[in-house]
Amino acid sequence: MDKSIIPLSPAPLRHSVVVSAALVVLVCLVITFFFQYAVVVAPNAQQFLLTTLWVGMTSIWILGALLMVKSSKSTAYILRTDALVVKKKGLFGKGTERLYRYDTILSVNSTSRAHGAYGSLEIVLDQQPSVMLSGIVLPDEYARQIKKKVSEARSR
Repeated sequence: MDKSIIPLSPAPLRHSVVVSAALVVLVCLVITFFFQYAVVVAPNAQQFLLTTLWVGMTSIWILGALLMVKSSKSTAYILRTDALVVKKKGLFGKGTERLYRYDTILSVNSTSRAHGAYGSLEIVLDQQPSVMLSGIVLPDEYARQIKKKVSEARSR
């Protein structure tokens, strides 16, 4: 069986991790300034609350970033001769595999980012909700490949 794995770009994941880190630091700074200038609390209690805030928010961010990395590595898009396969592995080992036959695909729309280096594909299906494939390297190229396979499947 002829199959080709669509490569995923690490850029959207890096972007999400950096933006979430910036938000965590911003929230912690705002709350710290609020405690410094607007709230009158005993100095020891204030120090304890702010330390807990910084350590807690950083720990939550690290956990969230690790989950984002784990979930991004657990997704795979595969082009087979008869269908598009979307594989997703669960956090605890259980996974799903969805098959989308080419003859059920109505259209393929690509959205590029970073000058076409990566982006997403929207697969519009016949009697199912659309499927969004995100973080794909060279989405326009893979959109052309899927469209070619769709036209081949319809001509059979």
